[in-house]
Amino acid sequence: MTQRFATLHQLGVQPGSLASDLRLSEGKWCLSSLSNVPYVTLTGLGYTKEFSWGEMIEIPRGATGQIINSSRHKGDVYINAGWDYANTPRRVTVPVHLKTIINPPAQDPYPETGGIASGTLVTTEYPVDTRRALKAYLVISPVQSQTDITFYVFGSPNTTSFDTANFAPNIALPMSPQIGYVAFYTLLANTYGVKIPLGADAGINPNDPHALLDYSQVFFAPTSLGGEPPFTGVFPMAMHVLEY
Repeated sequence: MTQRFATLHQLGVQPGSLASDLRLSEGKWCLSSLSNVPYVTLTGLGYTKEFSWGEMIEIPRGATGQIINSSRHKGDVYINAGWDYANTPRRVTVPVHLKTIINPPAQDPYPETGGIASGTLVTTEYPVDTRRALKAYLVISPVQSQTDITFYVFGSPNTTSFDTANFAPNIALPMSPQIGYVAFYTLLANTYGVKIPLGADAGINPNDPHALLDYSQVFFAPTSLGGEPPFTGVFPMAMHVLEY
C-alpha cells in the first residue's frame, strides 16, 4: 500500500475526549506540529497507545483507529499521514477561557503573599499540560491592576511520581490540586498586562528552564481588577504559551 500525504484535524477537542472526526486508516501516522496539545492516544484497535510529536504509530492492514486528546487542556488536534520524526514545535499558544469559582472562608497560611480573600476567584477553564515543555506561561491581557495582584500557581504531577515535600494542600482553594508545588507571582499596581511563569519559583529567573511537572493552573482574586465579587466585568484575554 502506498499511503498518500494528508493532514487530518479537529479543533477544540476537550481533554480526555474522543476526536470523533478523526478516523485513521491503515498506515503510519504522527502528531503534527500544528497541534497545540502535546499528547494524544490512539484507540479502537483493542489496545491504546499514547504518543507525542516525533513519534510514529502504525495501524495494521484492515484496521481503523481513532484519537483521544490525552492532554490536560482543550486544544486543536492535527494528525499527519507518515512519520515526521523531527516534528516538534518550538512554541505553541493555547487560548483559554477564564472562569469564576467561589472560595469559602479559610485561613491563609501565607499571609505575606497578600492573602486569599473569601468570595470569588478566577482561574482558567482547564489547567495546561506542561509535559515536554521547557518553559510555560499564562498571558493575561489587557488587565489594568488597581492594586497588587497575587497569582497562585499550582504545578502537579499527572502520570509521574512526586517524591519530595508536598505544599499544594497548604493552600485551601476549591479545585486546586492537592499534590505538587505552589508558586506566587505578584503583579504590581497600575501595571498593564501580565505574563506569569508557571514553573516552581520561575519568577526568580524566568529565562532559565522552568521546573515544571505535568500540568499547571493559576488562581487569583478578581477584586484587584476593579469591583467587588461577584465579578461581572468582561474577562480579559488569556492564553497559555508553551516553549519546547
